[in-house]
Amino acid sequence: MSASRSSVAVLAAMLAIAAIGRIGGAAEAPSLAPSEAELLPPWSRVDDLAIEGGGFVRAPDVAVTPDGIALRGRSGTRVLARVRAAGAVEPRLMLLGTDQQGRDVAARLARGAWRSLAVALWSVVVALGVGA
Repeated sequence: MSASRSSVAVLAAMLAIAAIGRIGGAAEAPSLAPSEAELLPPWSRVDDLAIEGGGFVRAPDVAVTPDGIALRGRSGTRVLARVRAAGAVEPRLMLLGTDQQGRDVAARLARGAWRSLAVALWSVVVALGVGA
């Protein structure tokens, strides 16, 4: 394989990896219930619930009640009064757990890896353009 073909193959592989990281690593909005956010270990199950007006809530147990949304965690139960759900409760598995703010560590890791690969990709493009 010539140097030109190997460069194209490397570039194509990096584009594919960057695209996969971009799809899987969508940025997360902060939870609207930070007092219920917990540092959870890997393989933890949590519930996500989108709310009207944008945003979401995440806790180990989320329930929609007539008064609002009930969030249950290790610290107890909290009801967000007059907050309406925009969809159904969606269970999620946090492969690498969550940080102190309840964000998915695996998603944050994928997003950071995508950024690193984007920088590497541009470096390859510039090197190919310059002829190095």
